[in-house]
Amino acid sequence: MSDIGTLALFNWAFHGLFLVALAGFFHFRGRALLLYFQQEEYDAGRFLRWFATNKAFDRWASLLVLAAYWASVLLPSSSPFADWRSLLLLSSAGLVLGFLKSRAILSQAKKPLVMTSRAKSIHLVTMVLVIGIFALVWRHIPPSTDLAFLIFLIWLQMPPLLMVIANLLLQPYEKKVREKYLAEAKIKLDNLSPTIIGITGSYGKTSTKHILAHILSANAPTLATPGSVNTEMGITRIIREQLEASHKYFVVEMGAYGRGSIARLCKLAPPSMGIITAIGKAHFERFGSLQEVVAAKFELAEYVATRGGLTFLNADQMPVSELIEHTNRLQSCLVFCGKAEGEYQTSVVLESAHQDENGLHLEIRFGAKDAKKPEKFDVPIFGLQQTGNILLAIGVAVELGVSIEIVRASIKSLDQTSHRLEVSKSRNGPTIIDDAYNSNPEGFEKALETLDMLATSSGRRILLTPGMVELGSEHEAEHARLGQIAAHFADIVLVVTPSRIPSFTDAFSKAKTDEQIMLEFDKQADAEAWLKANILPEDVVLFENNLPDLFEAPPRF
Repeated sequence: MSDIGTLALFNWAFHGLFLVALAGFFHFRGRALLLYFQQEEYDAGRFLRWFATNKAFDRWASLLVLAAYWASVLLPSSSPFADWRSLLLLSSAGLVLGFLKSRAILSQAKKPLVMTSRAKSIHLVTMVLVIGIFALVWRHIPPSTDLAFLIFLIWLQMPPLLMVIANLLLQPYEKKVREKYLAEAKIKLDNLSPTIIGITGSYGKTSTKHILAHILSANAPTLATPGSVNTEMGITRIIREQLEASHKYFVVEMGAYGRGSIARLCKLAPPSMGIITAIGKAHFERFGSLQEVVAAKFELAEYVATRGGLTFLNADQMPVSELIEHTNRLQSCLVFCGKAEGEYQTSVVLESAHQDENGLHLEIRFGAKDAKKPEKFDVPIFGLQQTGNILLAIGVAVELGVSIEIVRASIKSLDQTSHRLEVSKSRNGPTIIDDAYNSNPEGFEKALETLDMLATSSGRRILLTPGMVELGSEHEAEHARLGQIAAHFADIVLVVTPSRIPSFTDAFSKAKTDEQIMLEFDKQADAEAWLKANILPEDVVLFENNLPDLFEAPPRF
């Protein structure tokens, strides 16, 4: 091969290296950003606010490309670092470093990116937009100009915006696919006609669903939406893939993301009976006020009433003044469960409740005080806040015709709900209380009480928490209150992302004694590493909440 041919091949190799690095950069950067977009449920506004707040723009690739540009401008043309090959090599190094950063973020994510068909489509269209812009710009602007360098730097920062645009472009297609799946699910439900029980609430939905499905399964085949599946497409998928003719009951968790959410879910899976577990301060960030929360949750009761059904409510977790309008209008269609001395007349009454190392022990009365003696139930789960969920599940089961004897026997074998005050003990190891998926103000407080109850005289009470999210205007006040409570129930507090919850750390610091310790960590993994190195067999540890990647230390691309 001639010297000219060798030089040309050498030049092509430099260009090829640069293009491969460029493709790898946009592929992995796109997937890393898609991880956060997916955790924001593809909400463009929330995702872009997260991006801006956390300054999740590219740093390393842009800095090295900028260094390459400065070298070409500031160094004499005779310098080897001013040669275009050196510029390509330095830029390629920046791009490789950029995609390695993105790969590391993907590999370390607590909640991995799930490449669903929607995620794949968004990623593909984003890459098409990236390539299209590249081809369009470089066709009209010579790559050696100052303007080309400036556009290239801007281009490196464009993936989040292009991802949002890709999602918008795909909406007509996604709408058609969604309508097709919804139609199939509705036809299947019409044909199979199971008894549908809808469950919503500010918190307690998943636990109540788990308890009710367990009781009903002892009476007849029952299907419940798994885990925290509570959206339109999630429920649709369960109907299409798992609902069978043998299922007599279908228990559906219904999430509210604003007014109209529950109403849409009721049209998809029409409930003949409903449960509202609680109305409280969880998700204030989405709703803005308690009145909005009430209006959204009561869409379930409104719909069930049109079908002549009953909605069961936890009377001890209902704001009285905000409910007057709804309770007056729907009075005959509502069944309140709770303590006898509350604001509402309860039909399923909690006479007494206590917990010990074996779980909860309840006495429940059905109907008027002089009607029947209380029934006793032993439930092998923990947390006194669960009594309301148990009460609702038992009340609905009895209303559906399940005998008290079957309820009592079935609930004795109830499994703990994963990551919702799930207690695990080992003979020669510490006691672990896993409340990672269940953090709300009331649940947090009751979990701390459980931590204290399960502690031994020789062991330490250890709390690991990043605090709570989506409390809106109540964020600071609730964390301050719980920081004071934690000082009564925890010997060691491991705080993750302390900058998010300064009122909690301040309140704990002021209320604690000299013997109590608080340590701060940027990431959950760091706190868990400390725990692994320092935990003793007699200790009790409470994991209270585990934030998605969105809320931990911001990514540094």
